[in-house]
Amino acid sequence: MKRITAFLLLCLFVLSITPLTAQSPNEPPLLLTANGEIYKWENGEVIQLETGEGYSYTPDYSPDGTQFVYRTWSQLTSDFADANRDESGNFFWEGELPTDIAIYDLATGEIMVVATQPTEADTETLLGAIRRSAPKWSPDGTLLAWTEVIPTMDENQNFTEVYQLVVYDIATATSKVLTTDLPPAMVYSIPHSVEWGANGIYMNFFEYDNSSAVNTYLLFSPTGEIQFRVPFVSDVDNIPPVASFVAQFNDKEVYALYYGAGMLRLIDETGAIEEITAAAPQRYNAQTPIGLANLMIIVNDPMQNMWEIYVTDPNTQLQTLLTDTVYGVNQLQVSPDGASVAFIEPMTGVVNIWNNLTVTPIPSPLDSLGNTLYINELTWGKQAIRVLQS
Repeated sequence: MKRITAFLLLCLFVLSITPLTAQSPNEPPLLLTANGEIYKWENGEVIQLETGEGYSYTPDYSPDGTQFVYRTWSQLTSDFADANRDESGNFFWEGELPTDIAIYDLATGEIMVVATQPTEADTETLLGAIRRSAPKWSPDGTLLAWTEVIPTMDENQNFTEVYQLVVYDIATATSKVLTTDLPPAMVYSIPHSVEWGANGIYMNFFEYDNSSAVNTYLLFSPTGEIQFRVPFVSDVDNIPPVASFVAQFNDKEVYALYYGAGMLRLIDETGAIEEITAAAPQRYNAQTPIGLANLMIIVNDPMQNMWEIYVTDPNTQLQTLLTDTVYGVNQLQVSPDGASVAFIEPMTGVVNIWNNLTVTPIPSPLDSLGNTLYINELTWGKQAIRVLQS
């Protein structure tokens, strides 16, 4: 049985567009993650997927929507959790735990594990066991990328951690470490997140330079070369961006830093920075052409994370407030046909579907005791972002 008390930090937030087209039965279903289980919502039903015995989470769809990649606890981690549960059967842990990486085929239900744990990892301390970030699929579907943290002891028996970037080739079923020179995270054993774009793999993290915090943004090529490395010692009025994401702006791909109230910094593939105002990031599904209906999220107060989401009526083009309680990218997903949007109510973990001006909750999955589970992640095909300027 999978049991864990988890605390998730959702830090990326973007805006959304939803074109309106016909739904195809072959389009990928909405995936829901709750308590280490992955479910699909299809034909009005919530169905649990058999993703393995380990705690499974952070699925990412392949570009064609036939598979998804995800993290799952290795046997090493499951055994460690079982050995360290409290009297109530709960297991608490700070930081990321060692995970394997697996691919799930929606048509067959088959699982292919593409990254496991080293045999020399210590089963009692988890030294030498690999913590991995959420794996991400490349836009052409040929590669996966993730980062790894490996805690170990150096030659002087001092605790240290190795942070590295890894790419997995689908065709050859081989992994390659692109760099072992990533800076440590601000919290032990937290791997850095990655994003794919047409130009390569994007990352950002905090570093320290003469005791000052530096927010660094990077672009790696799929073979490991650094395309740009852009540091910001301080951001606009010392306020960090409320979100960063890969997006299209006009005819180019950019790494966008969104400060709210229509203020963005855009970093192109050369590292050049452009500041724009009166602009809005908009989110859409990569399988859908541009259409009529759209969602917009406005950050009214970046310091208080005051976010409001508006939906545009495709018939009248009038905007109405959809919700003001969505806090992360995985809590808002546009359907592959562009006709619907799924979002989570953070206080309840209930998933709502907006369609044709109506918001309807979908059934929540239940645990073995019949209790309603809290949904903390949504995935609905491949999402994409563009930045529009008025």
